[in-house]
Amino acid sequence: MLLLLDQESIALLEEFSKDPEPIVSQSCEVALSMLEYERSGKSFEFLFLQTPQVQQES
Repeated sequence: MLLLLDQESIALLEEFSKDPEPIVSQSCEVALSMLEYERSGKSFEFLFLQTPQVQQES
């Protein structure tokens, strides 16, 4: 079942990677690239160059 969902998700990401809206197409390209990288057996690590700033509500 999970494999089927993965294939459906990948198909959707590939479809929307051709979207004319750059934020949509580029987000899908990043997701596909990350998936390919993780499937290669390498781990993905996030790097924050600065500490994220969080605004506190008063």
